[in-house]
Amino acid sequence: MFDNLISGDFSEIKRSPDFYNLSSCRDLLFHAQEHQFTPLNIDVCVEALGLEFLGFVNLPPGVRDAYTSAHADDRQLTNLHY
Repeated sequence: MFDNLISGDFSEIKRSPDFYNLSSCRDLLFHAQEHQFTPLNIDVCVEALGLEFLGFVNLPPGVRDAYTSAHADDRQLTNLHY
């Protein structure tokens, strides 16, 4: 866009503050549809793609505490079947 390698008028997009932040830019340009997943949905996707679930990032302390209280055996917080 900046080097004019793509044809079109992108002046309005380039003026948007959302264009200069990765998360906001994604929503600005590539927002098609958002999906909500349950832990079991995530597990199905991970298994189908041959990936390994490494855990959640930045869980609210209350959620983390509730999970670890209920599932003390899952110290890595990676079991999506609970």
